[in-house]
Amino acid sequence: NAAPAIFLAGKAKDFKSAADIARTAIENGETLKVLDKYVVLSKELGPAMSTANGSGTRFLTKGGVHMTRTEASVDCTTEVEKIVDALDEHKGLLMMSTFEYPGRYTRWKTAFVDPPLQFESRDLT
Repeated sequence: NAAPAIFLAGKAKDFKSAADIARTAIENGETLKVLDKYVVLSKELGPAMSTANGSGTRFLTKGGVHMTRTEASVDCTTEVEKIVDALDEHKGLLMMSTFEYPGRYTRWKTAFVDPPLQFESRDLT
């Protein structure tokens, strides 16, 4: 997710360069710095406004595209099962880490089904 944001923010000349920036940061152990920059760049896309239900943030890009980012806490056991079933027939992604180390790593899950936007590339272009 960082590479498209890096490109869209004008910090890289193309997607390959943006992916290289993200990859280098991961390899050098600077992933959290990239994540912090990603959050800042996301906020710079346009003025943030609260959504009607207060559960997300809306942005208006310089190109006039309205974006809404939402997040929600859910019962992971039930929802992960639903997402796994949905991914059999729909596009989407489920990422999770079950590794936990006190004070350093926590367990997490991120998922989506039927993304409204999709980036595709062939080879490294």
